Amino acid sequence: MALYGNPHITGVEKFFDNSDIIVSKTDLTGKLTYGNRTFYSMAGIEERDCLGQ
Repeated sequence: MALYGNPHITGVEKFFDNSDIIVSKTDLTGKLTYGNRTFYSMAGIEERDCLGQ
């Protein structure tokens, strides 16, 4: 189920360890240039499918 018309928002709550930190970085146009393992795990995507998007 997509929330608010955004197909990437699933409404599914995910949990992670208190010691994990979610890190992502974009360029000035908003394209993803970096994400750490926790970011990709929580997003449910692979780095190769996401960088530059």
